[in-house]
Amino acid sequence: MFLHPRSFPDEDPSDEERLGRGADGRSRGSSGSSTDSSLERNEFHFGMTTEEEIDQAVAECKQSILASAQGSDERRALVRRLVELRLRRLELRDGPEPPLPDGELEVRGHRLQPQRIGQRRLYCHGCAGVIVVVLHRWYHCLGCGIDLHSSCLSEIHRNCAVERVRDNPTFEMRIKPERGLGAQSFRCADCARVIMIVPEPNPPGFPAGTEVLHARICDYTGLYYCSLCHWNDLAVTPARIVHNWRFDKHPVSCGSREFLEAICNKPIINLEECNPRLFSFLEELRHIKKLREEVLLMKQYFMSCRAAQQARILRAFGERQYFVETSYLYSLRDLCEVPTGELLEFLLAVHAKFARHIREECEACRGKGHICEVCSSSEVLFAFDALVVPCPRCRRVMHQHCYVRRDGRCPRCARLDARRLSETDGERPDGERAGAGAAAAAAGAPEPDGADGGTERAAGGAERAAGGTTAVKTWAEALEESRGAVRKQRVQGDERGGLRRQGAEEAPERGTAGGQSGPRGTAGAPPLPRGHR
Repeated sequence: MFLHPRSFPDEDPSDEERLGRGADGRSRGSSGSSTDSSLERNEFHFGMTTEEEIDQAVAECKQSILASAQGSDERRALVRRLVELRLRRLELRDGPEPPLPDGELEVRGHRLQPQRIGQRRLYCHGCAGVIVVVLHRWYHCLGCGIDLHSSCLSEIHRNCAVERVRDNPTFEMRIKPERGLGAQSFRCADCARVIMIVPEPNPPGFPAGTEVLHARICDYTGLYYCSLCHWNDLAVTPARIVHNWRFDKHPVSCGSREFLEAICNKPIINLEECNPRLFSFLEELRHIKKLREEVLLMKQYFMSCRAAQQARILRAFGERQYFVETSYLYSLRDLCEVPTGELLEFLLAVHAKFARHIREECEACRGKGHICEVCSSSEVLFAFDALVVPCPRCRRVMHQHCYVRRDGRCPRCARLDARRLSETDGERPDGERAGAGAAAAAAGAPEPDGADGGTERAAGGAERAAGGTTAVKTWAEALEESRGAVRKQRVQGDERGGLRRQGAEEAPERGTAGGQSGPRGTAGAPPLPRGHR
């Protein structure tokens, strides 16, 4: 038998006795054997014929899920079984599902389709042997793309990569997290065959005649695999990209290569959380981030534009629709296209298309532009333009240099503040209106109606006395000064009211002491004895 040139097994892997397998054809100690065997023993729901039995099995499965550890493999397997039970219940209600087309099989999540011809040299992922397309009957997985002899279907030891991505769509973000061959009990992480760095015949601790294969480490998982499950395929690992910005390819196992190929288009890498310092060192990353933020601003124009919705302009990203949802998530494919410039070129093309629609092609989108209220220029400004600043309060767009020249004060916000003060001016006392006028003058807005103009004149005189320098005050500081002035007026009013009350109480005493008539006696008369009162 011709074998894969990078596997190099010593003998024919189809010899079950020398591979240490049992009579049932299963490898000893295969990964996940405890969970899979328990599932196989308990998968009695496929023989159920009534809906009541399915409901009982669903209830038992729910209790098992609640009793299992969160995030464990057992819970994932139980959740998959719960889904199968519910599908079985729907099948009982609606009738059986149609059979797989053209003899299609499903093994461990692999949708295997029979093949007859091939255009390239193929190798079986079960025995690492050559597939002779004119002689052998073989299958191709529509999900992960592996090829198998029809006689090697029982040699599949790992689930389909598409199913693994669906169950756990996360990357290993540690660089080569090696744990050691002893932690794996000197067995392959996929098929559980006995492996060693230097293979020895009849190793201690294993049955006599057990074949030992050469151990190879995977750069992505940090685990050791046999030569039948590790073909020295080269791949870029996301941990080296995120932490070191290195795109060198390293040898990975067959399962890791299939997983990376299946998940490479998923936007699950958050660079701002994993390594935010990359943006300070890489100019192209900063440019890409700015373009993505501007695309999100353009999306706000398209959401209310009927022409853009009819033209489906947001579909310009194709498979990368997450570019119009977030600006911080990247896929492995995106990061690999940053050094080559492909991602930046793609974003520039879509950005130019969006900007052309807003500025030139659509009158409705162009009518949503802004005019700088500081310089009153005729140029139409948009929030995604360069060298513009939107007001943090009212989102009015101004030139960046105009915004800095006004010390960060927006004319529109100043007018709105003055209008609010003028609307409530009639309900305030005179002292509070004077304080409101001072606040408006300090904020750079016109003084509200009814406020005392002496406050502004006094402030102007103080500025001229200080040499014409005006203290720059924000709206919050001016409002706080206004409130302070109001509180001071109230305190002064309370003090004057207290003095008036005190004077009213002391007036009768002063009148009695001065010889004036009291309400019950004669002025200047001595007090009467106790008995005559």
